[in-house]
Amino acid sequence: MIALLNWRVWAALALAVALAASHWKAYSMGGAEYRAKMAERNAELMAEAATASEANRKTEQAMAAKLRKAQDDYAKMQKVNAGNALELARVRGDFKTALNSRCTANPTAPGCSDGGGRLERKLLGECAGVVVELATTTQRLADKVIGLQRYVGVACSPP
Repeated sequence: MIALLNWRVWAALALAVALAASHWKAYSMGGAEYRAKMAERNAELMAEAATASEANRKTEQAMAAKLRKAQDDYAKMQKVNAGNALELARVRGDFKTALNSRCTANPTAPGCSDGGGRLERKLLGECAGVVVELATTTQRLADKVIGLQRYVGVACSPP
């Protein structure tokens, strides 16, 4: 208790309190400065994210438009292919009709020597059918490959 009567103890205690207060003030001001810097940085990052999001949205819309165009082109190609297949079937039918009518009208015509030329007509008709099926399948596969190549070209091209 006697030490409390000494002025040096009181001076040391006052100095310690003053130092603690000044250090606390510096610490709290530094935290506020750091929070202000972090708020500024967060605002910058949010602005960058919004800009990047907008750019990504535009890129996505451009790619979606390219995809729709590729799909429309493929649908048009399929319609053309279906029309070609119908035309090919019509030509095949006309060919079979021509084969059948030639020997029916004139059994002595060349190629009609086996009593109406049924064997040749049947053979030519079968060959024509196989060629038509082969052409249809080939055209369908070629259109599919072309469509897929266009799709890949559109989907993988830079915006």
